[in-house]
This record gives sequence, C-alpha cells and structure tokens, in this order.
Amino acid sequence: MSTLRSFRDDYMSSNKAQSAAQASQFKELKNDLKQLSCLVADLKAENSALRIEVYLLKNKVESLESGSTSVTAETTVTQVLQETFELELCSFNIIAYGVPEYKSSSGSQRAEEDKVSLQELLGANTNVPLSGCKYVRLGKANSDNIRPLKVIFGSKVDAANIETTFNEAKRQGVSFPQGFRIIKDKTLLQRRQLRSCHMELDHRTSNGESGLSVKYVNGVPKVISGSKNGEPPQRQPGSKSSNQSTS
Repeated sequence: MSTLRSFRDDYMSSNKAQSAAQASQFKELKNDLKQLSCLVADLKAENSALRIEVYLLKNKVESLESGSTSVTAETTVTQVLQETFELELCSFNIIAYGVPEYKSSSGSQRAEEDKVSLQELLGANTNVPLSGCKYVRLGKANSDNIRPLKVIFGSKVDAANIETTFNEAKRQGVSFPQGFRIIKDKTLLQRRQLRSCHMELDHRTSNGESGLSVKYVNGVPKVISGSKNGEPPQRQPGSKSSNQSTS
C-alpha cells in the first residue's frame, strides 16, 4: 500500500511539474506574440508613411511633367510631414460602425454607454481593454442614423489588436449584428483617396460598366474589375463630412 501511495504521489508531482512547465512555456509564447504584434504595428505605420511619400512624389512628378509649377518641393515636404504626423495619430484609433447610440445629457455618461455597447457587441472575442479610452461620435447627431464611433486608445498596439481580433473572429464564423464593423482610422488624404475612388466607381457604373469594385492594392485604394487580391473595400458611411463632435 505504501508503494502504491508513493507511486501516486510521484505521479501527481510529475504531472504538476509538467503542467507548470507548460504554463510557463505558454506565457513566454504569449509574450513573444505580443512583441511580434508591436513590431508588425510599427512596420505597418512605417509602410503607410512610405506609401504616402511615394504617392505625393508621384503627383509632384506628374505635375512637373505637365508643366505645372503649383507644386513645389517645399509644399511636398510639408505634405509628407503632415501626413506622417496624421498617420501616427490615426494608429491609436479605430472607427466602429453600428454601435447603438444613446441620448444621455451627460458627456461622461454617453462615453460610458458607448464603451458598454461596444463591449457587448464584441463579447468575448477580444481581450483588449476598453477602459481608459476616449469615445467620440463623428458627425452631427441625427435621429435617423447611428453615428460612427471613434475609439482613441492609449496604445497603438491595442488599437491594432482590436481590429485584428475582430476580423479574425469574422473569418472564424462569429456572427456579429448587421452593420457592426471595425476599421482603422484614416487620415484626411486617405479619406480623399477613398472618396475619389468611390466617385469613379459610381461614374463608371452609371456609364454601364459592371463587375467593378474598390479594393486596396499595395495599400492604395483603386477601382478594379474582376477578381484581384487586395484588402476589402472600405466605403465609409457619412464620409462626406469631416466634422467630429465629442459626445
């Protein structure tokens, strides 16, 4: 009996040590993944800035080739710096559509309601903390439509993670309410590019072309026909207005 008890104790002790080792390995792996996410977020921001520089320089070359003198080197540099600054700010934000909007008279109460509504929509599909964020409704209040909700995080890693985990949950078949989606915040130039593409899409469609869509190719929105690789279209409701109102 004592031998059996000793064997059992040794077995339990071995299992406990193995479980502790696995837990430690999992924790290390989780930390490594978090660091990798930070690196990916930084690389995305750098790539976006480089794409904008290429876009602005391309416009300058085209303008110079056409004989126009309206675009100067100083203006181009200023635009690049401004866009880079805006990209950095946007990397801390996400825009959520379809989040129920309440009409509380208190701004702090509305922010709390927005946070709770977003948490309920996301459920257990993300572990990104939503406390300590700033919540801003975009555009003028309208009883007929729910305004987009901008969420400003204290960390751009958290902003990137919540958008990534939302898209991953959708790919895995998680069902979200119709109209609810989360996208990255965009700079003024990025919104203008996207709006221009949708205007081109509407114009070409009204002229009889079919099978057209707006897709991102190398980070730049383009109107393409047929099936090509790229990010999904990003038509933004209410994109005609750039006003923001703090709710």
